Amino acid sequence: MAERRLTLDTDARVMAWIGPGGVPKVADLDETPPRVHEADGPEGARSVVPGGTAGEFLVVGDGTVVPLRWTAGGVGSGDAIPLPDGAREVGAAGGLIAACTGDALLTYDGRWRERAALPAEPVCMAWQHRRRSLLVLTRDGSFTRFADEAQAARDDAWADPATAVYDEVLGALWLAHPGGDARTLMVRVEPWPPRTIYQAGLGAGVRGLTVAQNGEWLAVRYGGDRPIELYNVSGRRLFRPPPTAGSAGNSGNAASGVAFTYDNRLVTVTEDDRVSFARLPARVDVRTAPAGGEAAANEFFEHGGDLDIETFWEGQMYKASKPRRRPSPAAAGGSR
Repeated sequence: MAERRLTLDTDARVMAWIGPGGVPKVADLDETPPRVHEADGPEGARSVVPGGTAGEFLVVGDGTVVPLRWTAGGVGSGDAIPLPDGAREVGAAGGLIAACTGDALLTYDGRWRERAALPAEPVCMAWQHRRRSLLVLTRDGSFTRFADEAQAARDDAWADPATAVYDEVLGALWLAHPGGDARTLMVRVEPWPPRTIYQAGLGAGVRGLTVAQNGEWLAVRYGGDRPIELYNVSGRRLFRPPPTAGSAGNSGNAASGVAFTYDNRLVTVTEDDRVSFARLPARVDVRTAPAGGEAAANEFFEHGGDLDIETFWEGQMYKASKPRRRPSPAAAGGSR
């Protein structure tokens, strides 16, 4: 079965994906347990991407895109918008819809307008919220950024990645195995021009990446039957995802989708559209996880990690809530 590709809204509180038969599904992650709602989408719906504001998504079908809007009353669909011929990437750009063809970046404001020429096929398009600009990585290793005008930068080391994903927190793109290189690179695009600042050893066969809201974690999807794994950026370590309620046998399965919520939880949706959560370790717990290879790391997550995490956070909360009082003059050796 194909893997669920999960998408969060701009607040990381509402999640959407494409269910069986091309039906868009939406869940409010602040509900416990989350209820899954079906929505109307375009014919042949194949992917869903974040919209421009909280609770909004764009469902991409065969030649059209349909806006979805989540509210407390449920989910509603907007009118279908025809995509430009040859559209490869679709996303939100502030209050507009953006698309990339094989050679151009366009935005939609009632009609499609070309904003910048692209030197090669697009690999990844992202809206940079802080910069209010569109960013496109193309197959030849070029970055094109468009706000009021287009800027471009290129490096052969960034060409032909297996996959790429944008990290808004760090202002960077993760590129998996560009040019067949065994490494995964983080390319910082803020400030401009782009530059490689980090290399991760994720192994061969990376086919997809999902980045956490705080920039601390990557969910790594591999080819074949290899399970999804989690990579901690600061600890430089790979872990198997922890079992989660309702999906203990499937949380690392290739048919399960994963995403990261705003409050540092891993959310999973399995083949039967069941949504469940697991708390991710704090940085201190990753540093103290047992060394000794994959088996030891998995032992930490599956049997010791949760208890250690809760103990750590309870200690922090106790310290923060314990009142501090000034000593009385008598206790300080003074007089009234």
